[in-house]
Amino acid sequence: MPVVVLILYLFISIAYAIRHIALFDKRPNDVMISELTNSTIHSLDQDLHILLFESDDHGNKSWLSQHDGFIDMERDKRATVSDVNPKDRYRMQIDPPSWGLTRISQRQLPLGKTFFYPATEGEQVNIYIVDTGVDIHHFDLTGRAIWGVTTARKSSKDNDLHGHGTMAAGIAAGTLEGAAKNATVISVKTLGDDGVGDVSDIVQGLVFISEHIKLEQAKDKVKGYVVNLSFAAEKSNIMNMALDALSKQGATVVVSDNTYVVEIQSH
Repeated sequence: MPVVVLILYLFISIAYAIRHIALFDKRPNDVMISELTNSTIHSLDQDLHILLFESDDHGNKSWLSQHDGFIDMERDKRATVSDVNPKDRYRMQIDPPSWGLTRISQRQLPLGKTFFYPATEGEQVNIYIVDTGVDIHHFDLTGRAIWGVTTARKSSKDNDLHGHGTMAAGIAAGTLEGAAKNATVISVKTLGDDGVGDVSDIVQGLVFISEHIKLEQAKDKVKGYVVNLSFAAEKSNIMNMALDALSKQGATVVVSDNTYVVEIQSH
């Protein structure tokens, strides 16, 4: 084979190597893992192991299926942020900046201009924002935000340079804009600075959350765990199973539904 053709062949092979995600209920052996390109293994628990690797051949599924514990395999998929549309026991926030706050504390229309909420709302609760990161120094989070992990490969730094994740954190727990005003926000950056990421990056973020919850449960100081995902992605059975595993750990999983603002506000 001529040198030029060989170089071109190698370039095409590398360029079209696609990341894959495989799921096992028994940990794959190291020999099998070593035969795959850029492979890493993550364990959510004793019965759920996620294998990440790169390949230009989707036929790996038949090969992997011959190994003990194999459940499923899929190509990596893309995810992106959705379009954003327009010491008493109880406290009252007058004329809150978001109509959504009045909506969740009132049943009858028309909505009033107050938000009623328990004074301890969100205390001892961790909210994991699986998104483009969170500006943990934002004034509306008043020192209640910490950086958890960055799994997004298209990220320049541990910060939210896109803004979507910080917005989601503010809605969830902001002092002015948020519902759970005493909760702790933990940034899990799975989407890049351009708001785009891959399901494999998200799955790795979910693995971090699982491990973090286990550590928090051992300390027995946190009462609740919320996992927030506000993006659109193709269906992934493996990501869904990872979310189910988090739910079994006691976490409440919340996802966006892309409903328009006017539609919720008017009902």
